[in-house]
Amino acid sequence: MATEKLPWDEIKKKFPDEWVVLVDYELDGDIPTNGVVLDHGSVKKEVYQRLREINDECFVLYTGKMRRGLVMGGLYAVDLEDPDRVEG
Repeated sequence: MATEKLPWDEIKKKFPDEWVVLVDYELDGDIPTNGVVLDHGSVKKEVYQRLREINDECFVLYTGKMRRGLVMGGLYAVDLEDPDRVEG
């Protein structure tokens, strides 16, 4: 995977409608403005399963539009044994 730090707008263009795992990122408040894409994929569960192999602090974001009625925000804990289980 690339080691180049990219701005968020470029990440969205390179990985449309995918879940991306960012490391070495910079935040504006709670939102990453740039980072290195360590992993990515269109299936959230698969991306979270691969997180078990990552020992770095990371940020996982979706680059596409969320379904209507789905809200993301705040801090969430994701159970890596069951990626569909999210607590927040």
